Amino acid sequence: MQKTITSCKRRKKLIIKKISLSILILALLTISPVAASVSSWELSSEEPALGDTLSIGGSATPGEKIDVLVNFEKTIPVYEGKYEYILEGVEIPRGFDNNFKVEATGAKNLNVRVKMILWVTKSADASGNTATVSQSSVPPGTYRIRIDGDATEGASNVDLKITALQRIEADSGGDFSYAYSTKAVPPGEFEINVGGITKEVTLKSENASGKTSSEIEKKTTPSKFNVSYIIGGFGALIIIIFIISSRRK
Repeated sequence: MQKTITSCKRRKKLIIKKISLSILILALLTISPVAASVSSWELSSEEPALGDTLSIGGSATPGEKIDVLVNFEKTIPVYEGKYEYILEGVEIPRGFDNNFKVEATGAKNLNVRVKMILWVTKSADASGNTATVSQSSVPPGTYRIRIDGDATEGASNVDLKITALQRIEADSGGDFSYAYSTKAVPPGEFEINVGGITKEVTLKSENASGKTSSEIEKKTTPSKFNVSYIIGGFGALIIIIFIISSRRK
């Protein structure tokens, strides 16, 4: 009789274990698709040029909220113990939960100044060898950003790491799209992470018209010939005014 009772208890325990294992497997199968919500994404151009707007498209779970992170790094020379870097035309698109973060390695402190209507500054002292400033809920718009501060003693360069985050949402069919302007990204390599999938992109120094940034700068800078004529004309005008005033006396 005792053996029969013991045998029944063992069978019950075995059945409970099997049921528990089945529930666990079912739960794992249910969770797995959510963890890997973004299945794939593509860029409109594998070789973008400075100033191009990159179109990003992909597929995910319908209605899924997806983080798009853009990371790039820039080494800034130190002059008289200070460093400075300016980003022109930084475009923050419409969306929600826009974030912007700057890390300065080799710096005593860090100032991130954003010009909207007036300059707004956010600052931080370094912890160890790195100073970090971050801002969440950045409103959409086009901004001029100035990054500056004091470098550590004896440093010749400060390494900046800039991260921009935008959260987007897949539509009812699971498709999503995103546009990112490269105006503010320096030529070279940078990273785009969409829903946990990272791709490295190389940005060429040529703009859409085929002109390099140095060629554009030369074109917009007055030539020495024109400058000399302006200076000469201004000097001649001063001499004429001096002669006229002398005759009147």
